[in-house]
Amino acid sequence: MEVKTEPRPQEANREILITRVLHAPREVVFRAWRDPENISRWWGPEGFTTTTKAMDFRPGGIWSFVMHGPDGRDYKNRIRYEEIEEPSLLTYAQAGGYEDGGSIQFRSQVTFESEGENTKLTLRMVFESVEDRKRVIREYAAVEGGIETVGRLAEHLALATGKVRPTMTLALPSDREVVVSRVFDAPRAMVFDAWTKPEHVKKWWGCSRSELADCRIDLRPGGEYLYLMRMPDGSQFPFRGVYREVDPPERLVHTQVLDVEPYSGKESLVTVTFEEREGKTILTETTLYASPEVRNGHLAAGLEAGAADSLEALAQLVAAGHSGSSPDANRQLTITRVFDAPRELVFEAFTNPEHIEKWWGPEGFRTKVTQMDLRPGGRWRYVMTGPNGQEYPIAGVIREVVPPERFVTSDGFDGDESSGKPLDDVETIVTFEDLGGKTRLTLTMMHATVEHRRKNEEMGVMAGWSSSFNRLDRYLDEAAIPRDAN
Repeated sequence: MEVKTEPRPQEANREILITRVLHAPREVVFRAWRDPENISRWWGPEGFTTTTKAMDFRPGGIWSFVMHGPDGRDYKNRIRYEEIEEPSLLTYAQAGGYEDGGSIQFRSQVTFESEGENTKLTLRMVFESVEDRKRVIREYAAVEGGIETVGRLAEHLALATGKVRPTMTLALPSDREVVVSRVFDAPRAMVFDAWTKPEHVKKWWGCSRSELADCRIDLRPGGEYLYLMRMPDGSQFPFRGVYREVDPPERLVHTQVLDVEPYSGKESLVTVTFEEREGKTILTETTLYASPEVRNGHLAAGLEAGAADSLEALAQLVAAGHSGSSPDANRQLTITRVFDAPRELVFEAFTNPEHIEKWWGPEGFRTKVTQMDLRPGGRWRYVMTGPNGQEYPIAGVIREVVPPERFVTSDGFDGDESSGKPLDDVETIVTFEDLGGKTRLTLTMMHATVEHRRKNEEMGVMAGWSSSFNRLDRYLDEAAIPRDAN
């Protein structure tokens, strides 16, 4: 069975399409859909669980189940199977929604195509109207949820097959949009660096049959870029655009025009986000085309295969030497949070022992500041006590202080309480960006080695900081710090 990613014309404005190559034979992939124990392990977006009440896997049969969201809400669902052609095709009608009101109804077609030892899965969800499609995207985050669900299926299959290899997921949430998403085994600062610097872009951008003959990037709002793709026959395809938003390492927004007929002058809008999760980066690129005709023309010209080639090359680049321009990038961990408080206040909460003791550390921990000399060369020392009573002394030396914008320290777990000398040095850089009454805090930890970074990741350091920031957010919300603290 051949399945094309181009939507059916009569359904294009009512459907969402998601496709991904899975590293398992299609018989194995199909079985993951038909067995209630298997499907409950992966069905739903990240953070969801599923309880099956009844499952009758045959044409006309019903699967009744409840999805439990991370917010505690339950979503009752009912699927009626319509066509089952094992292991190639599955169609069903689905109805579901909130227990306390609101519902969705749509039909889905799932196809399973063999690609050697792998399977290309294509999921089409067709809604009764354009308005229904827009509503589930807006209210249920259907596109993001669909991508995450297929990602969870890939992880489930990896446990069964032993093949753990990320691939690109493609989604068509409307007749003018294309969304591609992929997970990279690298911090987002590194992926952002490889995405935005010409010397790296030349190594990965474009399909496997092309070369990037020219690459120019002026990375600032209003700055222009040019990617000149050259094919083996000598034909050239210039992609041009202007950056509208540049927010490293989180987000880019830019225009894009393929400067060849019939596409010249037909401007698309591209949004790229970089989400760091447990040391990995989820990259999502959303392109809004000038018209359905332009979008479908790009799809027909090989957009899916070209994007998959490019992102695979990018994955290899960041995995094997990482981006190159920043040799330290593979030793970094970075976390960013926006707080609804002026930066003077946030800086004070980070540097004043009286406030530090109220929020520092993961949930359930207590912190005592035993030393704080807030000047270059000054020493600091905290003792965190866990819920089980175990103590974790942390010490460091202040290297730079620029209130209320930035400070830099060396730090590490301190095994010698008398010396205050940090072990396993980490350089921690904290910046505070004024967002007009709010503050973007970015904390970057530069480790001595890649192995040290990985060890800290395994110990859950990023989860610890995220939990600490949750506590800081609540502390600032409670107005515990006087507003004239600066």
